[in-house]
Amino acid sequence: MNKEQMQSIISDITLPDKMRVRLIDSNTGPIHVQVGMERPDTYTGNIEMGWGGKAFVSAFCTDDELVKKVFGLALAYSEHELRESFKYRGKRVFGPHISLAALMEAADHTTYRDLS
Repeated sequence: MNKEQMQSIISDITLPDKMRVRLIDSNTGPIHVQVGMERPDTYTGNIEMGWGGKAFVSAFCTDDELVKKVFGLALAYSEHELRESFKYRGKRVFGPHISLAALMEAADHTTYRDLS
């Protein structure tokens, strides 16, 4: 599947308002697909495009794989935005930008229900 065929499939996908899909082609490497949305930036408040993670699209990708990949990216992007705006006592406790070092430190502080 070439880039034009991928773009044709993507053009048949309907996403929520302001959410977009783009193909990224470096002309020297693989093609990637990415989902983003125009929204207020969490930290600046400015309205701008925010792009989520990218996924590799193989030249051997099927229509089915591409559509499902875009769906998965849209889900991940939506979760990312929710994690940025969800707060508990004023803190982004599930924030997507919490560093790995901070998560490693917090990993030792777990809670569970004693069922005995």
